[in-house]
Amino acid sequence: MSSETLNSTAPATETSFTIDGKEYKKSELSPKTYNSIIVRQDLQATKIKLSLELEKIAILQAHYDNAIANELGIEIKKPEPKTDAAEDKK
Repeated sequence: MSSETLNSTAPATETSFTIDGKEYKKSELSPKTYNSIIVRQDLQATKIKLSLELEKIAILQAHYDNAIANELGIEIKKPEPKTDAAEDKK
């Protein structure tokens, strides 16, 4: 790292959040509101990670279902693909 980087006098930018189209600076928020935003961001990240894990599990289950079926000499019934009509009913 160069001394130029260490001695940089570039102004630090304040963290801001956009909620419902309006931007809020961290300094404008109460500690409770700021903490709630951080917790919600963490929950959203966890939700995404868990969704990815569920996809991995589904793939692995299908793999092992096929392995079992091959060993037993049976055919697995494949689930019918979801159609747009079925999705609209939900």
